[in-house]
Amino acid sequence: MADAVLRAEGISVRFGGVVALDKVSISIKRQTIHGLIGPNGAGKTTLFNVASGFIRPDAGDVFLGDDRITARAPHQRCDLGIGRTFQNIRLFASLSVIDNILVGMHCRGRAGTLDVLVGTRRSREESTLARAECRRLLELTGLHGLEDVRASSLPYGSQRRVEIARALATKPRVLLLDEPSAGMNLQEKNILRDFIRRLTQDFDLTALVIEHNMKLVMSLCDPIMVLDHGQMICEGSPDDVQADPRVIEAYLGKESEKVGSRA
Repeated sequence: MADAVLRAEGISVRFGGVVALDKVSISIKRQTIHGLIGPNGAGKTTLFNVASGFIRPDAGDVFLGDDRITARAPHQRCDLGIGRTFQNIRLFASLSVIDNILVGMHCRGRAGTLDVLVGTRRSREESTLARAECRRLLELTGLHGLEDVRASSLPYGSQRRVEIARALATKPRVLLLDEPSAGMNLQEKNILRDFIRRLTQDFDLTALVIEHNMKLVMSLCDPIMVLDHGQMICEGSPDDVQADPRVIEAYLGKESEKVGSRA
């Protein structure tokens, strides 16, 4: 527990009579890539929403480092270092790539509304530094030269990168990626895998990844956690998870024999 950057203890969430999460606990160690898998409706995105503050649990607590953040709002958790992407891309479609990323930097700005309206020196300097940082992120995420392109005109894989770059602009300690490979072809998924690995090293990041593509998650993540009907049924290495009878019964089935070795 001492080296855990993100913890959730005894999380329970109910939607009416449906138990979405039932006393779920997780401990995410610094600079690791954790995978979170399970059938549809298992509670994966609900757990993300609890971690990022979009849902208040009925029971349990969330910790970022030693700080209890259960009652913190999403924007406060972003300030503290939790960034996330969404299953369905949520870019500002009519804005340029660089403007989408600038939105992510808003939480780190110190210039107030009056500074912006009057155009104070602090506001101008902050704007200059923010754009320079955006261009650095564009370079690191393979989006260099696309800063003025409208986000909606980009191919799907590039839109995913913009969303990740926007999350990185908040300077997170923990990055939550909700099905980042959704809608991608095989080549794009392989590029994404290497991209996420590099990000965790270059930005000293810890990542928690929800993913349905088993080959991707088995080659990217270690350890992997498995949810089923709101309960954590398994956690371990990719090999351990693939061999666990509960996981095979609940999720992998015969496909577990086809996942193959880790890259």
